[in-house]
Amino acid sequence: MNIKKTNKILGTLINIILILFALHITPYTLHVSYAEEPGRIQVSVPSPAELKAGETIFFQTFVVNEGNDTWGPGTYSGFAQVYGAQKDFISATEPVYGTESVNVGGSALFIIPFIVPLDFGGQYFFKMVFNYKNSGPIIGSHSAFSVIPRPKVDQPPEIQFMNFDLSAVQGEQINLKVKITDDKGIAKVVVTYQFPGMNSRKTQDMELLSGTRQDGVWLFKTGSVAKTGNVVFAVSATDSKGQVSKAEYQFSSVTK
Repeated sequence: MNIKKTNKILGTLINIILILFALHITPYTLHVSYAEEPGRIQVSVPSPAELKAGETIFFQTFVVNEGNDTWGPGTYSGFAQVYGAQKDFISATEPVYGTESVNVGGSALFIIPFIVPLDFGGQYFFKMVFNYKNSGPIIGSHSAFSVIPRPKVDQPPEIQFMNFDLSAVQGEQINLKVKITDDKGIAKVVVTYQFPGMNSRKTQDMELLSGTRQDGVWLFKTGSVAKTGNVVFAVSATDSKGQVSKAEYQFSSVTK
């Protein structure tokens, strides 16, 4: 090697060293690492691909051992991440650990259960996440599954007395008000009552005073009560689907 070529090589090396020091990198800190993935997620499928809310889906995934050593039992695991329709993260399952050895070139099958929440409905996605010892996680791609929403259960009417003190003075009238809510709408509200001096109880329709048939206030207005004694009220509401709710008897009194 001639002197000119030697000087050129030395000059190049000096320039490289100066650049490294300028970047705060010394020959002692400079190193190159080659990371190898221990495995590859081959395929992920949901089973079934469509199910009802509240049922259990199984995320089935094959992971191929593409590393340099055998995966021993308990050294590798997998779990699933669940995403919404816009691929926004919702939740993750508990990890499932492998129980069998997987040789290089072999594959492991994960079957991960997930109970679909009752409020799910529409399209969702999941991703498989694989871990081996201390290596970084291997994350699969999104796989879709569909959830059939549970039909809404028709609820019976709810009755709430608005005036608990229904006492009156002889000669006054009593205004009984109840608040009734129902998801489908109220078809009919009746009150069963018995005033002082009556030998038996009578039933009469109540009128919608304010609000709607889904959420309204109902009124029963008596005439002037002529006699003193105990008064009994009970309310029954029927919605448009024929469901009936009854409120317990309310007792009051009429005094002089």
